[in-house]
Amino acid sequence: MGLPGSALPYQATDGSLQCLAVGVIVGLLVLVLLILMAYQRYLAKKRPVQHLCRYCGRLVTAVSDCHHAPVKEEFLHGVCQACKKDCKLVCPTCHRPV
Repeated sequence: MGLPGSALPYQATDGSLQCLAVGVIVGLLVLVLLILMAYQRYLAKKRPVQHLCRYCGRLVTAVSDCHHAPVKEEFLHGVCQACKKDCKLVCPTCHRPV
């Protein structure tokens, strides 16, 4: 009777070590994801974004279509810094959509 009872704690330890290893790996992946999200949100937004104009072919920093003022860029649109309203991004040279 001593053999089956003594084998159970070793099996439980192996399973818990595997579970612990999987938990550590998942925790590290979540930590890396959070670091990448923080980088994108706080550091990457501070750099000016350059766009390639389809019409004049220049690499430009987009401006707003309403006041041709600098914009705070969002996804596929921006916020005009002059009037604080949503606007489309245009090329400062040829004034066409980027």
